[in-house]
Order: sequence, then C-alpha cells, then structure tokens
Amino acid sequence: MHHGSLLLRLLTALTCALAWMAFTPTPASAGDESCYEYGPTGELVYVCENPGEPGEPGEPGDPGGGGAEPSCELVPPATFCMGQTPCWYKAVVTPYAPPQSPKPSPDADWKVRLCLPGPTAEAVWIDPGEPEPPTLAEQAETAFGQLAPGQATLAVNPTTRSLVTLPTWFWADGLTADTLTGSSAFGLVALATPDHLEISPGDGSATITCAWTTTRTDACSHAYERSSQTRGTALLRGHDAYAATGEAVWTVEFEMNGTPVNIPGAPTELRGPPMDAAVWVAESQAVVIDRG
Repeated sequence: MHHGSLLLRLLTALTCALAWMAFTPTPASAGDESCYEYGPTGELVYVCENPGEPGEPGEPGDPGGGGAEPSCELVPPATFCMGQTPCWYKAVVTPYAPPQSPKPSPDADWKVRLCLPGPTAEAVWIDPGEPEPPTLAEQAETAFGQLAPGQATLAVNPTTRSLVTLPTWFWADGLTADTLTGSSAFGLVALATPDHLEISPGDGSATITCAWTTTRTDACSHAYERSSQTRGTALLRGHDAYAATGEAVWTVEFEMNGTPVNIPGAPTELRGPPMDAAVWVAESQAVVIDRG
C-alpha cells in the first residue's frame, strides 16, 4: 500500500510537470530567448521581428514585414501574441475592477486583456513607457500601405485626332484584372479588387465613371462637343489638345489567416497613381458639291 501511494504521488507530479511545460510559452532554444520579454504582470510576450534572428524588438506579435509569422495564430479579434496565445485589449473596462496588485509605476494605467480560447478576461497594469500592440485599425492602415497598385498609362483611341461628337475611347494600359495582395502586417492582409475607372475628359464636362477597362474597347468613351483648337482652359498649353486625366480604383478588404475581417474606419478603396493623356479633337469638315 505504501509503494502504491508513492507511485501515485510520482505519477501526479510527473503529470503536473508535463502540463506546466505544455502551457508555459518557453522559448524553443537559446537563440530564441531574446524573442520574449516579460510583460507588466509577469507573462512572456513575443516581441521579435524574425523568430530565431533577434533584431530590434517590434510590437508584440509583429512579424516585422520580413515574411516571418507571429508566434500564435492571430484569430480575430486578437491583435497580439503572448507566446502561443492570441490576445487583445478591451476598449471599455466596464464592469471590471482594477487589478488588485500594486501599480508597477506611478504612471501605470490598467486595461482588460482578453485571450483565447474562451475568451478569458483579466485586468492588468500597463506601463505607459511600454509599447502597446497596435489596434486592428492601425494594423489595417499598415496593411493598406503595403498595397502596390503600379503605374498605368491612360490610353486613347483614336490615337492621333478624334472628331467632334464621335466617341473617344479610354482605357488603363498596363493594369490587369488581378486582385492585389499586400504583404502581411501583424497577420492582417489587405486585398484590393479591381472596381472601376474615373476619367476627366478635360473639356470641362463632369468626370465619367467606367467599368474596369485595361484593353482597347469602347466600354469607356466620351464624345467631345467642340474642337480642342478652340483653346479652352482645359487645353494643354501650346498643344491644341485636351488634357484628359484618369484614376484606377480598387475595392479594399482585409483578411486575417484567410478569414475576412470587418474593421470599422479602415480604408475601403485604393486609388492608383494619376494617369493623363493628350486628346486632339477636330471639327468634321463637310464638303458641299453642286450638281447643278
């Protein structure tokens, strides 16, 4: 009986030790130790730009833009990692009470930290000198800034000289119908889907909105009502041509780990660099023949 009790105690201790090892976010190797820092309540927080390649510390959960991933799966609405645990801070602390532990510094404030699974909620002290994880809105701005629309040319047809009242075609030469994907920002990715073109003909008329057009077609056109040789204020100086301009517009959405994320206040559209073109428009000349 004595030996059985001793064996039971040994098995219990071994089980507890294994459980502690499984749930404690201990660095995998000595080379990874600088990827973790102790937070205000003693938790280990992942701060490296690139796992295994310590550099300048970034925000908690920041993959650093170098292709590295956060130390946990950032399932929305989580914004940073504590080891392998996804967490975020609650914007409103009601109805929680401040932490019972003493302030780590006179200027420290407190927040409610939620972590998955659960979520579990805990009031923690935050030192004002300690960088906070970026909000989803801030992450969206970073992800949005990593979209690269590319430079296009506003193409026109006829290429030499158009005629009054006849359609002049416009399209964005150099673009495709492919969706643009930005590089990961804290696990959040911005996607830009081609939407439409906005063309200002340069003759004083209103801007026209056309379907996404990147090849020579009549899908986006405008009929000029007067010759460009009349030298209106919209003409290119010294060229007798209308100065047409255009912009390509994409619709922007966000994903985290392949899951769509709705972020209030985040950008919803991307505009490409301005495009311009000179459009020469002539009056059609009628010839009258007297057949007697």
